[in-house]
Amino acid sequence: MTLLPNKLKHLLDRFYDLGEITDYQAIARGQVNTGHIIETKHGRTRFRYFVREYRRGKEIAEIDFEHGLINHLVLKKFEYIGGVIESEAGLTYTQLEAGVTGLNRSACIAVFNYLPGEIQYDWTRPDCQISELKSAAVTLARYHQAVSDWRPASGLGRPGIFDQLPAIEKRLQHFQRLGRHTRLDDCLKSGLNLITGSIADTLGRLSFPEYDQMPRLAIHGDYHPGNLIFRNGQVSGLLDFDWAHMDVRCFDVALALFYFCTQWGGINDGQLDIERILLFMSAYQGAFNAARQRDPLSTIELQFLPYLIPAANLYVLDWILSDIYQGNVEAVLYTVYLQHGLNVIRWLKANPDWSHQIPKSAARSYRDWSLHN
Repeated sequence: MTLLPNKLKHLLDRFYDLGEITDYQAIARGQVNTGHIIETKHGRTRFRYFVREYRRGKEIAEIDFEHGLINHLVLKKFEYIGGVIESEAGLTYTQLEAGVTGLNRSACIAVFNYLPGEIQYDWTRPDCQISELKSAAVTLARYHQAVSDWRPASGLGRPGIFDQLPAIEKRLQHFQRLGRHTRLDDCLKSGLNLITGSIADTLGRLSFPEYDQMPRLAIHGDYHPGNLIFRNGQVSGLLDFDWAHMDVRCFDVALALFYFCTQWGGINDGQLDIERILLFMSAYQGAFNAARQRDPLSTIELQFLPYLIPAANLYVLDWILSDIYQGNVEAVLYTVYLQHGLNVIRWLKANPDWSHQIPKSAARSYRDWSLHN
């Protein structure tokens, strides 16, 4: 445990009624936002909270979206999240005053109920166990069930992936023109044509009227093993909703498949693991049947799913490159991820019909889904 920063203590004491702060721990994970765990005492009762320090420049509308979504999940008794604690003024966040610099670039803070458990993975090399993979798929399905009837009160947040793709290309061209000469810049320059080609191909495959017929909801937008807490092979907590926004549900599934089912390292780096995809999708689709709900991924969603996986790769490449060129993050780690993303594009380009590699006998054994529909 370390000493609580004075400015953070001042804000918590001034705007919240959490009791006496008795212990504090800084959270090292996370490349953008900063986290803190505090322990407080009210009489003889002790409490733990998670304090998120949002990066400076975070849009207030996006925070309102995130907190409105979390409040809805609490009402729906979605047990995997920590609820937002309101300030004494009834707000779910505290915005810093102009000119205040004590919180390391933050624009505001928010306090959440603490989720116990250990985070076992990161967003790189997230090779979780099979039981954890299946539990993550079921949790994503339950999340989608819980938010299917929620609509934000203050707008849709950031645009969906289809509208993001042209903007991604413009940003990448801008980053490449900056003319720096780091290893990451060289990697981006050598792979720029691959990325722009993937954007064009993905847009072409998504540009059909049926795309707009797919269900839209508040997707998590960052569903990977590093944002899950596991206990005994099962998910016990879901973290980091600050990338949540309205988009086609199928994209959230594609993003999860990209994170959970892409091989890391060695000669197979960037290759999709078909067996893990089958296991994830069987558990996801089966969760709807177990809950007696009739809305697993539809035939149309399954048809677009293979084309949204490269879109997921582009989505991740965009935000890691935006962070490295516009912020202060770990360049070496991000370069590794850029190389991984380029390998994903190369593998998908070399295997355009990868979904048909699934043996028909295996596909038939999963009655609830098939990429061959």
